[in-house]
Amino acid sequence: MPRGKPFEPGNTFGRGRPKGSKNKSKNPGLDLIQRNESAIWNKFLADYFRGDKTTKTQLFKLHPRLGRPSFKLGPTKTIPQINDALGRAIKAAVDGEITTQAGVDLARMLEAKRKLNESADLEVRLRAIEKRLAESERVTERHGVNVPESPSSGENMKH
Repeated sequence: MPRGKPFEPGNTFGRGRPKGSKNKSKNPGLDLIQRNESAIWNKFLADYFRGDKTTKTQLFKLHPRLGRPSFKLGPTKTIPQINDALGRAIKAAVDGEITTQAGVDLARMLEAKRKLNESADLEVRLRAIEKRLAESERVTERHGVNVPESPSSGENMKH
């Protein structure tokens, strides 16, 4: 018998597993939750409308669409604006307007955007410095002015 094929072709003893059939659950707690899903949702909603913050957090975790931020993040084009938005996201998470996980996710995204803005800003500054340096060298070459080299690693410096 070839490896990986325990049955000979043409096994007629059974039809096998019906197409589309679900796997048997190995978690009895999950079965219990699925059987009582509507009652659990009703209890969650009742607690939520009573103002229970723990239930609100759990409800947002179970139903992510409900956990979408309801606060205004504000503009995030400049680094100070990103810092302000980060403060608003943290406050929203602390106040329970969004889940802590949503706050963490927003903080990570805002920090990544801040780093991108910072890198772009540094690149613009560096190019401006390089341009000024190149112009300065051209002027020096045109006028024949010798510019003394700066001492390297303190060799010519007096102590």
